Amino acid sequence: MTRTFFIPSLLLLCSCAADEIAGPSPAPPDETSASPRADDDVAPADQPSGTPGIAEGGEPAKPGITDDVRLIIGGRSAADHIGPQEHDALFARLRGQPLEYLAEGVRFAKRANHRQLGGTFVSYLVRVVGEPPTTRAQAENAARELLPIYQKALDDARANPSDEFEPTRLSQEIAQLDRLANGKWK
Repeated sequence: MTRTFFIPSLLLLCSCAADEIAGPSPAPPDETSASPRADDDVAPADQPSGTPGIAEGGEPAKPGITDDVRLIIGGRSAADHIGPQEHDALFARLRGQPLEYLAEGVRFAKRANHRQLGGTFVSYLVRVVGEPPTTRAQAENAARELLPIYQKALDDARANPSDEFEPTRLSQEIAQLDRLANGKWK
C-alpha cells in the first residue's frame, strides 16, 4: 500500500510504501488476549462483592465474560457496532450466565475510578440481567451495591472532572441505578 504525505511547512510531497514509514503492520490480536480497553488506572479489587453469583474470594470471571461485559458496559454491543450475529451470540451468552455477567459488572465498578465509570454504562448491564423475573432480585441488589460506588465517583468527578460532562454522566447512571434498585423496571 502506498501512502502520500503532504507537509505544508516544507511543501514536500512524497510517496512511499506505508511499511517504509511505520514498519510492518502488527499481527492481529490474539483471541485469548485481554480486552482492548486499557486498565492502567484500575486497581485490583480489595474484597469480593456481596452480589449473588460471585465466586468465593472474589475470583475473576472467565476472560470471555470479562470481554463481553466490557463490550456491553462500554456501549459497544449494539448490532450496528458488532454485527447482528455477534450481537445475538453475545446476548445469548449473557442469558446463559446472567449472574456471572452481573458479578463481573460489579467487579469492574469496584475497581474503576471516576473517569472509567463516567465512560461506561453498568446500569444497562443491570437492566438487561434484571429483565427476566428470575434474576430481578439479584439485579436490584447489584444496583443497590453500585449506588455508593457511583456516588463516590460523582464526588471525585466534581472535585477533579476528566471533562465538563463527566459529573452529568455519573448523575444519570446514579438515577438509573436508583430506579432499578427500587424496582422501577418500566
